[in-house]
Amino acid sequence: MNDLASGNLAVEVPGVGRGDEVGEMAKAVEIFKSNAVARQSLEIEQRAAETRAVASRKSDMNKMADDFEAAVGRIVETVSSASGQLEVSAGTLTATAERAQELTTTVAAASEEASTNVQSVASATEEMASSGQRDQPPGAGIGADGQRGRRSGARSPTTASANCRRRQPASATSSN
Repeated sequence: MNDLASGNLAVEVPGVGRGDEVGEMAKAVEIFKSNAVARQSLEIEQRAAETRAVASRKSDMNKMADDFEAAVGRIVETVSSASGQLEVSAGTLTATAERAQELTTTVAAASEEASTNVQSVASATEEMASSGQRDQPPGAGIGADGQRGRRSGARSPTTASANCRRRQPASATSSN
């Protein structure tokens, strides 16, 4: 019993087969021994389960850390790609804006030149109109029929060409 009390569970309990009081005490000690062996097996199993749980948690944590690192890597890659695309788009927009500014400058210059040309034509027309009235004596250019620009009896260009066609021989009109 002393060996059993000190933790030696491999000891044989003597007198278990006896039918007297010592045999009954030996049977009770054997039950204590069996319970101690069962408790020791449970403790070993519990330590093994704890060890497996710690290893499983450690494995899960490592997997979670790896998954998180991979997800962050994908996000960084996506952001980097989007940043590159934005940079290209910004360059394209800048080039387009510069081209639009060049075209605007060209259009403004052409518009100013056209405006100047229109003013020049207007001035020249005004000068010609004013010059034409000063050079002619009063009443000049008014025909007997009262129309400006025709003298009495003058033919209009349309009437003159129609008369010319009537006078031409038939051979001349067929070749035209």
